[in-house]
Amino acid sequence: MAPLTFILFVIILAGWLSVTDLPVALAPAGTCHTAQKRFRTPGILLLLFLGLGLSRLSTSQLVPNVDSVVVIFAAVLAVVAVRIFIKNASIVFAFAGAIAGTRMLQSDSSVIQWSVPLSWLAAIMATILIAAILCKVISSISSRSDCHLLTKMNRLGLAITLSASLLLVAIGFNLGGLLPTVLTVEFQLLVFAAIVLIVGLIVKRESESNSHRLMERWFDVNAEAALAMTLAAALVIMLFSFNLTFVNIHLNAVPLAPGVLMLAGLTGCELAQNKEVNWMMLVSKVATDALLTPLLAMTLACLISGLLHPNLFSLANAKVGLLVILLALVSGGLMVMSILYLRNTKSSGKTLRELDDELNENRRAINEMEIKTMQAENENLRNLLDLKRKELVGVAMNLSEQKEFIDGLYEKVKQVQAETDADKKDALLHELRTDLNLRKNFSNEIDSFYAQVENLHKDFTIRMTEKYPQLTKQERRLTMLLRLGFSTKYIAALMSIAPTSVEIGRHRLRAKLGLSRSQNLTEFIKTI
Repeated sequence: MAPLTFILFVIILAGWLSVTDLPVALAPAGTCHTAQKRFRTPGILLLLFLGLGLSRLSTSQLVPNVDSVVVIFAAVLAVVAVRIFIKNASIVFAFAGAIAGTRMLQSDSSVIQWSVPLSWLAAIMATILIAAILCKVISSISSRSDCHLLTKMNRLGLAITLSASLLLVAIGFNLGGLLPTVLTVEFQLLVFAAIVLIVGLIVKRESESNSHRLMERWFDVNAEAALAMTLAAALVIMLFSFNLTFVNIHLNAVPLAPGVLMLAGLTGCELAQNKEVNWMMLVSKVATDALLTPLLAMTLACLISGLLHPNLFSLANAKVGLLVILLALVSGGLMVMSILYLRNTKSSGKTLRELDDELNENRRAINEMEIKTMQAENENLRNLLDLKRKELVGVAMNLSEQKEFIDGLYEKVKQVQAETDADKKDALLHELRTDLNLRKNFSNEIDSFYAQVENLHKDFTIRMTEKYPQLTKQERRLTMLLRLGFSTKYIAALMSIAPTSVEIGRHRLRAKLGLSRSQNLTEFIKTI
């Protein structure tokens, strides 16, 4: 493999993983806030690079050197085709399928290495089992702990952080074995560091967006389950990165897609917690990533290799027949998937639109009801306030008339005192008694008026008492009458004082309120 091809290989693998598998791998850790805030792009890239570096320093290599150009094009075309139906299709299995197709056509044997897909299925089943066991154990330990809830969550967050870090190193180590060995180890590490850093920064936003979307859609789990599935995926990836693990078993060390394993871990945790398991989601993900994607990549690799090297088809007629079978399987799978996808998209799209329309209609109805209710309440309050104001104005007018009446009585008393004729004096006295009988409840009406005013403006009265406790009862009544907008004449009548006394009272009130000459007394009172 030429250096430029090697670099292209790494760029495609790193870029695609960053927007598909890595968001899935880190989504469970993101459900725990104490773990999520510890992960930043530089740390993630450093852990991946550490795993890649360890893989290059070890002797473990999962695939041999092959025609990398064919592998790259076949894998990319396969994933692009599958992404029409499944957005998070993994390129790891596509690369593995393309490598298998290239090797099959270039070798003398037409036998497919079934140990590879069997190893994938074994890894998935192992993740389910390990995640279920870990979830049971962790939940049991957590429930028996008597420490404070915040302390417990901090400890779980730290454990999730360590598990996710181990997972990132394991992913880097496992994928390092997928890359053919070219150039020197030092140069490869330098290339890895540069590519991982650049690609990570470029796809950072999309990767974070996918991770948040997956957290809400798939991985709405508690901290115990997040820890169990993350640790299970990390252990399985490390186990399937060494051939020594399967000495006496017909399985191989294979490249694994973290996204599929995280869904398998989620299934294991749901089984352990006796929750309803979404088997359809797991089966469709496994069928797409571990079967259809590598099969399509294998077929495309055979076709591209055959076009580039026509003489390979003459080596064995069985290969041509096998290729036809692969094409038929892939075509049938794509047709079935297309039908299911279109049907599901149509029905789900219609259902979502109906739900959205119903939700929007309900929101509009609720908003209209709230607006109408608020308008009705405001209208009632305005009507009540107007009614109270009219009542107060009526009482005030009545009190003013009472004041005029008293002034008239005073003049009549003076006439009685000045009258010398006994009959006329008796007549004037009789008239005074009659008028007094009619107006004897004047003081009660004044008290009733002020009681109504204070009740209507109770909040204002309380605020005035709290802010200006030095005001006298008469001064508080003056502020109330000024707030209602009464003129000096009416205020004098209501308070039974002369208009000049009202002006003197206003001046004293301004001083006690601390107002300057430029400030309007009435406007200031209305702001209290």
